[in-house]
Amino acid sequence: MSQTSYSISPAAALPGMIARPLDARNTIVSRVNAADLPAGVYVTRDAADDAVKVPVTTGEVTASGVGFTILNVGKEPVSDGSTVDWAATKGVSVMTFGSLWVTCESAAAYGGDVFVRFTIEAPDLQLGSVRNDADTDKAVAAPGWKFRSTLAAGGLVLIER
Repeated sequence: MSQTSYSISPAAALPGMIARPLDARNTIVSRVNAADLPAGVYVTRDAADDAVKVPVTTGEVTASGVGFTILNVGKEPVSDGSTVDWAATKGVSVMTFGSLWVTCESAAAYGGDVFVRFTIEAPDLQLGSVRNDADTDKAVAAPGWKFRSTLAAGGLVLIER
């Protein structure tokens, strides 16, 4: 079936979208991902120096964390979660320093620490996703990352390091 319409005013941002693309301070590295990854999740070093995965322990966020996966602009944006942004073993671009949009599972306050989920209990949650607190013992603050917009409830939020 062919496309019959398109929007001339897309959403302001998508998960993993770089907020200030021309900022010379942005630092993006290329890594290999063992599993499919969505855009806008935090990844940590895997067994090899050039490999990344989502974190499953506190230390994988605080000691060996790399950064956030950015939006793969070579693909049509995925907003419903039906496909992945970065297919396994195809390589992934990761922002280690800069500003980008991510999906936050809770409210967020400007200037607050960005906590990264390393344990999940509900099927609709994503390892490596962000929130505003530790959710008891299921998330930990990612070193240096701060919220740069405010949210009353979960949704897209600007983060920066």
